[in-house]
Amino acid sequence: MGFGCAWLRGSVVLACALFASSPAPAAAQVAGPRCPETRNVEELAFSHRDMLFRAIDLDSGWVPAGSPLQVRFGVRVAGESEVELNGALVSEWPIPVMTSVVGTPGGGRFGIEYGIEIIAQIRFDVTVAGIRYSWSGDIPILPAALRDLMARDEATFDPWVLPDADPRPISLYDETSSIRVLNVGLGSFIPIPGVDGGFEVRAALALGATYQTQHILVTPGDDVITEELQIFRMLSPEGGYGRGMDVTVLPEGELRWRGGVVLRPGLYVEVVGTRFDLPIAEIPLNLLDLMGTTRFEPAEVYVPFGDLRVEPGMRVDFGVVPAGEEQTRMVTLHNDGDAVLEIEVQAPGPPFHVESGRHTLPPSSRVSLPIRFAPVDGGARSAMLLVRSSDPDACVTTILLDGEGVGMLPVDAGTEDAGPADAGVGAPSLPGGCGCRATSGPAALWLPALLLFAIRRRR
Repeated sequence: MGFGCAWLRGSVVLACALFASSPAPAAAQVAGPRCPETRNVEELAFSHRDMLFRAIDLDSGWVPAGSPLQVRFGVRVAGESEVELNGALVSEWPIPVMTSVVGTPGGGRFGIEYGIEIIAQIRFDVTVAGIRYSWSGDIPILPAALRDLMARDEATFDPWVLPDADPRPISLYDETSSIRVLNVGLGSFIPIPGVDGGFEVRAALALGATYQTQHILVTPGDDVITEELQIFRMLSPEGGYGRGMDVTVLPEGELRWRGGVVLRPGLYVEVVGTRFDLPIAEIPLNLLDLMGTTRFEPAEVYVPFGDLRVEPGMRVDFGVVPAGEEQTRMVTLHNDGDAVLEIEVQAPGPPFHVESGRHTLPPSSRVSLPIRFAPVDGGARSAMLLVRSSDPDACVTTILLDGEGVGMLPVDAGTEDAGPADAGVGAPSLPGGCGCRATSGPAALWLPALLLFAIRRRR
């Protein structure tokens, strides 16, 4: 019985020492909340103007100034198309940095203006015999059709009009006023008694235009966005993301113009009092079909990041500390980036102690963490302090903690053993505060088996 108890005591001491010195699995230490997420939005604006010639806009204004009777003359000659796109570069991280080019709802404008417009107006404001007379309006010096020979249209839309957008393309269309180019009576040249009628032709200039975005280029990385709401990974430049990075965004689109003349014939024939009308309403004649690419200026934007730096380094050595005492070291976390840095500290287990929690560091700021090493027994100890951050280069930063305890805490002599005495032999106090005791009876049958299982698992 005595030999069995002695062997059991030694076995239990070894088992307690093995379990006390075994570090926690790395996966268990890394497990925990996700790294803090950050979202950055940088506005984008693009403008393209395609001109056949610079617009000419002449306006005399109302002259003579201050006169009760005034006239106004104006001429506008234009030949241009314009496309405007507004949106934002949206980036989200920490790992990886995912980016999309998002259009602003209603942030697109497409307009055309080609032709000539003439203004001739008169107005007067006079009082005669106590009665006031005033009027303002156009002067019919030209037919109305000749005063408006301008094709003008405009539309707003949601950028970017990439494939999958609806509608795509954005279409514009306008006509000038119709001009009568022919009007004859049929009876003047049809030599049939009882046959008469009329023939009239009116003509208008027509212009249609379309716009659509073909793709968007994003650099660095030479990413090509080819469809609406496409998300891509912003590759890290050599040396990491650092404080921030410059990004260039350039959409490339396609403009198309179709123009011509719309003829609207009016023909009727009367035969012995019965009228017959031509069913054709209009005849379009296409004169041009042109295509071109947009020439937007690239948008240069800066995407800022939080940038974590650990001082004094990634390893903290506490040296040798007697059991029951403690040593404190300071670790300082710096934000060297140009964006706010979100930090979450996950404390290791005893004998290392540090306060867990979240910290928000503005650019060029820091926070210091006091770390204590308080061993309760002898032996070398190691642990990992995990810092999760919104730094895209360092989502999880591991700081290694090392220290060595010397001696052990004294056993509380006032504690009585509730079990029966074992021939006056007490259980020794074990390193690491295991508090194991030898026992007898049924427990002595399964403890050796538990020890062997633990040793095999350890190996």
